[in-house]
Amino acid sequence: MLDLLVEMTNQYSVEKTGKSVDTTKKEMKQLLGIFFRMGLAKMPGTRCYWENDTRYDPVASTMSRNRFQLLMRVIHIVDNNRVTEEDKKDKLWKIRPWLEKFRNNCVKVVPDENNSIDEMMIPFKGKFSKIKQYVKGKPHPWGIKVWVRASATGIVCDFDVYQGNKERKERSLLGVGADVILKLCSSLPQNVPGQPSFNYKIYADNFFTGMALLVELQKLGIHYTGTVRPNRIPGINLQNEAEMKKKGRGIMDQSIEKNTKIVAVRWYDTRAVNVLSTFSGTDPRNPVSRFEKSKSMYVPVQRPAVIKLYNENMGGVDLHDCCVAKNSYRIKSKRWYMYIFWQTIRMMLVNAWLSYRRVTGLLGYSKRDTMNQRKFQARLATLLIQFENSSERKRGWPSAECSKESLVKRRRLQTLLPNPQIATDGYNHFIIKNDNHQRCRLCSLKTNNVCEKCNVFLCFTEKRNCFREFHFSS
Repeated sequence: MLDLLVEMTNQYSVEKTGKSVDTTKKEMKQLLGIFFRMGLAKMPGTRCYWENDTRYDPVASTMSRNRFQLLMRVIHIVDNNRVTEEDKKDKLWKIRPWLEKFRNNCVKVVPDENNSIDEMMIPFKGKFSKIKQYVKGKPHPWGIKVWVRASATGIVCDFDVYQGNKERKERSLLGVGADVILKLCSSLPQNVPGQPSFNYKIYADNFFTGMALLVELQKLGIHYTGTVRPNRIPGINLQNEAEMKKKGRGIMDQSIEKNTKIVAVRWYDTRAVNVLSTFSGTDPRNPVSRFEKSKSMYVPVQRPAVIKLYNENMGGVDLHDCCVAKNSYRIKSKRWYMYIFWQTIRMMLVNAWLSYRRVTGLLGYSKRDTMNQRKFQARLATLLIQFENSSERKRGWPSAECSKESLVKRRRLQTLLPNPQIATDGYNHFIIKNDNHQRCRLCSLKTNNVCEKCNVFLCFTEKRNCFREFHFSS
């Protein structure tokens, strides 16, 4: 993806300015590192990071302001000269190659058993976008709508940018919501007769849910649970909402459709909630506490099992959207599709962090040894900027302030210690035995255990584990 970005940026810069910016893959990594660092230290505008009074050295020392602004103007993704009129019928043709590559990487992620499908809004209030939407009640009602399938832990597994109802190429009688569900579920592994099924479960809200959709998903071997509007459950008789209100909170009713075995549940909390499911119903019931105004106290209320499952697994997309909003910097642009580009960069970061948490959880790491999102973003930004520069030596004479002893000590540390970012990256650190015995870097006892990647002697015994402390200490 970076190779595509570098090639198209250099080509577009010639078309726009008459001269190539001659950017490289290394410089693009630095640009992304600067973007992540801006999210950690937000300022009113990008110029503030280079101004004298508000200078932020981790950004300003990486790239000059003029170079950064030039790259922002000419960063590009597609070859305008090779785009046909047929390609331009796609409203996202300016960014389509990037979206396809990102989606292919998302699909490769091993999905969890429970997945939720919902909409995500990319904030945008410009005038020149043909796909801008307005969704009432959202934190950012104006923006670009993206349909997303995410696991219960928040990892995005598939997505599709919405271009409007009129632009849908493949329409069915099921409606927009059902078409979105079927399209995003098409990337799930298919069940093969005679082999163990995958048993995937999809959760969605009442915009998508309908009886016809559940029947189609049953044919694919995919389970579904979602809230539903009362007018979308014809032929299923449930207790009237007015009658349930008289009986009070916690009243529930269940009905099973005879042919499809689809379960319809109506539960009265503060109002009636309708749910359709292909694998769960009211039992086993579980109590939840609700505040009762008349008694001025919390009282236990019975809740159906299907509601509990829905509440536990429906928030994957919202969780990912919440993580994207944290430590993110909004870069303004006159090109509307760049807002989608920077949103995908943020989604990549969140997906990487959530995948890292999944792996550390499977390996049994404690929360203390697992980086939070802020630390992960800072570490990633540093690696993007300094990884290829870790072995480079600064040219020129040492400063006059450095004494001979400190200079000798610094040279010794530079030759013996690896880059701190490489030492703690948690990747490809293996212990090998050496013929010689040298002192451990941490406890100074002699050992012949050496880290193959860092080339540092470290103890690894039943009583002392300096290898772990050296590589995983914060």
